[in-house]
Amino acid sequence: GADHVGDIKELCNLVRPQAGIITAVGIQHLETFGTPENILKTKLELFDAIPDEGFGIYNYDCVMLRDAIAKRSYNFPLYTYSVEAQNYQDVDIYAKDVIQTRDGLAFSACFKDGRVLEIKTGLLGRHNVQNLLAVILTAWKCGLSDKEIEFGMRNVEAVDHRLKRIDSGSGVLVLDDAFNSNYNGAIEAVNVLNEIGTHKKIVVTPGFVELADMEDVQNREFGAYMASKIDYAILVGGGKSLSIRDGLLDKDFAYDHIFQVNSLAEAQN
Repeated sequence: GADHVGDIKELCNLVRPQAGIITAVGIQHLETFGTPENILKTKLELFDAIPDEGFGIYNYDCVMLRDAIAKRSYNFPLYTYSVEAQNYQDVDIYAKDVIQTRDGLAFSACFKDGRVLEIKTGLLGRHNVQNLLAVILTAWKCGLSDKEIEFGMRNVEAVDHRLKRIDSGSGVLVLDDAFNSNYNGAIEAVNVLNEIGTHKKIVVTPGFVELADMEDVQNREFGAYMASKIDYAILVGGGKSLSIRDGLLDKDFAYDHIFQVNSLAEAQN
């Protein structure tokens, strides 16, 4: 719930957390934060609020976050997770053998002590492998057994509008990733769409917002990235989505497979 410096500190003053997880430092809300450094500072307000008897967990693959934490000193224990092979030796848990299908994710969660949990979940998106590693570490710290953790992973459900699978049985599978999308999340959603079958791939998007002077650049890059991975693009509204169109055309995407519409209702039609 943060889009300004101090927002997380204010929430921590209310809640007084005993533990905290920092998953990443991105550039969403750059328009209100001003700089990536301000975003990092705000995320670290969570760790500043944790008492000595608590614990912190963070994504070791996020270099900006990792470097900042290495320069700080905390009295509580820190735990780390990774999905990148070069970091496996340095973290408390990592994921390997990730498989993604229309039905969800499967992977091996490997603890530093050699224990391996076989995880299956209905969630999609390789970024959710990272998120689930953080959850597994938290569950372990809270005393859950390996079997309890594996059971919980099988039953976890996606948050609305965060790469949520909507399957009506009609043959059309919707991946709803509409909430507050950012470049990395959108790229992952396109990768999921590209990986999970041989059906037609259709992206519906208005483009990114709240990225200040990075908006046009990132929207154009997004269009260029997905050009080879989708069959049709339905762009909602003008403005930002025009940069996506330009990015698609930069990569020779078929012009007649791009549709410009004024509303989500029109896109659905």
